Amino acid sequence: MSAAALLLVCTGGFAGAICRYWIGLAAKRLTGQFPAGTFIVNVVGALLLGYLWTSQVPHAVMLFMSSGFLGALTTYSTLHLDILRLYTSERRHMAIVYLILTYLIGLAAAAAGFVLGQL
Repeated sequence: MSAAALLLVCTGGFAGAICRYWIGLAAKRLTGQFPAGTFIVNVVGALLLGYLWTSQVPHAVMLFMSSGFLGALTTYSTLHLDILRLYTSERRHMAIVYLILTYLIGLAAAAAGFVLGQL
């Protein structure tokens, strides 16, 4: 990996991590116990990655956005930790709904991004 490519990924990752943190704070204030922040970043990330995958963006933009920004913005591990926390705190129904909605809406968002990127 070239120094320029590494800088693009690192810069994008820095920006994505900060956005994820801010979105998480705002969502927690608005929604309380439901992990809306994780839900939002994962669905938006799926939409944007679907778009980037099929659009004709320059390679540098792809590095910055996909591996950098979206890699830091989205979170597979926190999604599963949130599901376990909900499930083990007697909110099993919310855990199951959250799991199903995240995957279904995330897949729909990625598909929408995919289609938008082809326009």
